[in-house]
Amino acid sequence: MAGLKTTYLKASLLPEALAAMIVIMISVGIGASVYGNVLGSDNGSQKLRAELLLDKMALDATQNNRMLNEEIKVNELTIRKTVVAYAGAEKLYQLKLVALNEQGKTVAEHSELTRQALTP
Repeated sequence: MAGLKTTYLKASLLPEALAAMIVIMISVGIGASVYGNVLGSDNGSQKLRAELLLDKMALDATQNNRMLNEEIKVNELTIRKTVVAYAGAEKLYQLKLVALNEQGKTVAEHSELTRQALTP
């Protein structure tokens, strides 16, 4: 082992280590907040809630024979329900539910055929 020099490095001081930890923690915090905002801005959860609500309302309409054209406000969603006679078939009706967000954009749709009579 001839010719190798042994050199010693100076030990880091406590303030330098704390400063490095603070910089790392700030960058991790900013990254986590950006990640959270990206996940939260996705409307997938709103769409899922709207689809489940439309399914529930369609089931309620057919079970309770509530075949009325109506518009219902549920939290941040507006549910528009329409019932029309199905073309070419007697005593067959189309129940259509549309969920709209606060901006008026369609979030989810549900459509089904039913033999229920229209409620007067």
